[in-house]
Amino acid sequence: MQNRFKTLGRGLALATAAVATFGVSALADSHGDFPNKPIEVVIHSSYGGGTDTTARMMMIRSRRNLETDMYVVSKRGGSGAAAQEYVLSKPADGYTIMALT
Repeated sequence: MQNRFKTLGRGLALATAAVATFGVSALADSHGDFPNKPIEVVIHSSYGGGTDTTARMMMIRSRRNLETDMYVVSKRGGSGAAAQEYVLSKPADGYTIMALT
């Protein structure tokens, strides 16, 4: 039973990464000069954990497709509330995205 939950969790994480990648790609298509600066990927947990690893895996293809640099920022606290508050405080311009698992 525990393996089923691990498999489900990994599938959900990959689906989330795919949505984030395609969402940013769609934004890039609608704004001709996007992106013209690095994209910040915010995680709600520690560096080196599952969320960080998943975000970095998503960034491999996104960097290639968007032809821009991306970097991870960890905002821990409040079970993700600190990261969400940080992302919501940024402009809605596509240069700050949040990765959750």
